[in-house]
Amino acid sequence: MYKLGDIARDRDIQKGTKGNKYIYHACSICGVERWVVWRKGKPQSLRCRKCGQIGIIKPHKTYELPVNPHLGDVVNGLALKKRQRDKYIYDACELCGQTRWVRLANGKPRCRRCKDCSSKSENHPRFVGVKLNSRGYRQVSVSKDNFFYPTSRQGKILEHRLVMSKHLKRNLHPWEIVHHRNGIKHDNRIENLELISDLGHKQLTSLEGRIKELESRITILEAENVLLKTQSVGV
Repeated sequence: MYKLGDIARDRDIQKGTKGNKYIYHACSICGVERWVVWRKGKPQSLRCRKCGQIGIIKPHKTYELPVNPHLGDVVNGLALKKRQRDKYIYDACELCGQTRWVRLANGKPRCRRCKDCSSKSENHPRFVGVKLNSRGYRQVSVSKDNFFYPTSRQGKILEHRLVMSKHLKRNLHPWEIVHHRNGIKHDNRIENLELISDLGHKQLTSLEGRIKELESRITILEAENVLLKTQSVGV
């Protein structure tokens, strides 16, 4: 049996590289006894292989959102189920003050305004003072207990159809179309709305397009007429 502090050659214990000396040493953490390389008058390692990994292997990174985030807090994208390489900052909208997570770009928030306030900006491509859908119509939400909910799509309904439904005090049929008389899609005053059929809407739209085409041609002809009169006077 070996005792703590015994020193032996590699050939004596049949271990390691030739020429090394070993000392019988106990791990400083768990106390397990084993042979350790003896160099420069001291053991090469004071810990065994298992205990030596403590403090060397970094714990796996976890990304969690703070329970009560504060303005200026920065998190990794994985915490928001986004890309790991992106970082997000907890920032407040400069107009309404609503707090939300915003992606960082060059160390600064990518957008200083929330989605609602951004759509109200005069620089927004669809700015008209109201929030419009992709077709240019104003869209509103209705709850499930609302009388007009059956005509909506997942709680969303076009405002001009809702205005006409309230005016008629009934739900509109799918084949009924609400036409804007002045052509402005977000002008949903009842005076500007007209209930027509699908066929009537196509005919009316075609007629309005033809009228606009003729008006543009008249404008061109008038300009040409003025030009001819000017040339004839000059002659």
